[in-house]
Amino acid sequence: FGKQAPEVNKHRTLGAYRIKASGYHVMPGYKFLKDHVKDLPFAENVSIHSVPLPKVTYYEGKRIDSFLKRTDGSYWEIMQFDFIEGEPFTELDNENGNFVCVINEKTRNEFFGSESAVGRFIMVEGINHRVVGVVPNVSLLRYLDPFADIWVPIRSNPDKRYEAEYLGFFQALILARSSEDFDLLRSEYRNIVDQVKWPEQIAGEEVETGLDTHFDMFCRLASGDNEPNPPLILAVMFILMVLFMILPTLNLVNLNVSRIMERASEVGIRKAFGAPSGTLVWQFIVENIILTLIGGLIGLIGSIIVLSIINGSGIIPYSNLGINLKVFIYGIFITLFFGIFSGVIPARRMAKMHPVYALRGDN
Repeated sequence: FGKQAPEVNKHRTLGAYRIKASGYHVMPGYKFLKDHVKDLPFAENVSIHSVPLPKVTYYEGKRIDSFLKRTDGSYWEIMQFDFIEGEPFTELDNENGNFVCVINEKTRNEFFGSESAVGRFIMVEGINHRVVGVVPNVSLLRYLDPFADIWVPIRSNPDKRYEAEYLGFFQALILARSSEDFDLLRSEYRNIVDQVKWPEQIAGEEVETGLDTHFDMFCRLASGDNEPNPPLILAVMFILMVLFMILPTLNLVNLNVSRIMERASEVGIRKAFGAPSGTLVWQFIVENIILTLIGGLIGLIGSIIVLSIINGSGIIPYSNLGINLKVFIYGIFITLFFGIFSGVIPARRMAKMHPVYALRGDN
């Protein structure tokens, strides 16, 4: 859900992803988005694009299965792809219905190997399209907006039935000037929807739609409700996180208590030779910190290995899973807290014990 190339503007982007009519959730059509959303007031930019649909593409008789997304020129202004070759097609290309395309790195390698793809032609839906740009692969986990293998202009579609559809396979990205404008954009969107003259198939019915963030859409799907409830989903995620942490935390506490109590004779001898309580407590704290950091290093190396295996397995197409160092550091600090907390109390009790009792192993 975080902003990551090409979704660098994700923190200030809303989407018109769904319409509920006749009790079913469907996707908006091109005509609805073009006539009523494209010029949404107070938006910095608006793009219309289709969901990625599976297609068969050809080059010199070679066939590959690809996911095709149709977009307008504004899509490339909201999505910040790092082009490996060439450049994106423009809104003029879209308006003129030019047969041009942008492909991902995997498609280029499948068709052209290590050679340049710009200026060459691949066949999409029976029509030769000239390649104008090549972009890095986008993970399937980014399916909602940036994922595809091939991007072509919307109006290059020879089947023009989409131009009259209020319900279809399109969605819109709305770029706000800042996230503070979200409520204003949603209000304007509701005002526009209230005035829409819907086609006969859904006229007279209650039509529900709205603008969602990516996380709102996830919450809507997770809860099954019409209205998303992000605070509830976050609370559930937090509870699950706590539950997952309780067991290893209890194990850590028990391990520290047992380890310190087993060293009662060592504490007794050191106290008999004049070691102050503070020195003994600090020793156990330092030991806990060192053990925690060693465990964190093992966990980091193990995580990198596992994620590399997942990325290389192809289970998730184009996956590029990696370590979020900020989250990793949070985890280390949480572990350090529990490690120190669980070690300080028994260490203080042991350090305050009379050397004779400590040597005898009394509780």
